[in-house]
Amino acid sequence: MAWIKMACCDTIQCMGKKIPLIDRLMSKIELVDDCWIWKSSINWGGYGIFTYREGDKQKSMMAHRAVYKTLVGEIPKGLTMDHRCDNKSCVNPMHFEFETLGFNLLRGNSFSAINARKTHCPYGHEYRIEQSKYFKSIKQRRCHICHALSEKRRRIALSHG
Repeated sequence: MAWIKMACCDTIQCMGKKIPLIDRLMSKIELVDDCWIWKSSINWGGYGIFTYREGDKQKSMMAHRAVYKTLVGEIPKGLTMDHRCDNKSCVNPMHFEFETLGFNLLRGNSFSAINARKTHCPYGHEYRIEQSKYFKSIKQRRCHICHALSEKRRRIALSHG
């Protein structure tokens, strides 16, 4: 995208007028404590959306990426931007770290991330690499002790069947 390479003093078309890109971005930001809160369009996940024109086409990109690219520079290839402040509407370029997608996802609050951080099974047995089982067919980690007890009960039930 050509506009990303613009310096802060370059202009963009907005409502038929040429205005500095940085002015357009900053007009959509409210400073709250240390965060820069995006006050314009927000997507379903809570992240800001910056809309712009490229020729005769309207385009959009994540607001935090637009602000970072405009004020700081390019985002390293293969890495994602992680909000250190955990405020999805914050676009302060100082609040971002660059991480791999997998690392970023595991730092979040998804079911996968929460389960990956668990150290003990529901019955209190510690998950240890050498003692836990991972079942690829159902994509699930199981406690070795609980699994062994379950198998023992199953075998006893089958023998008394």
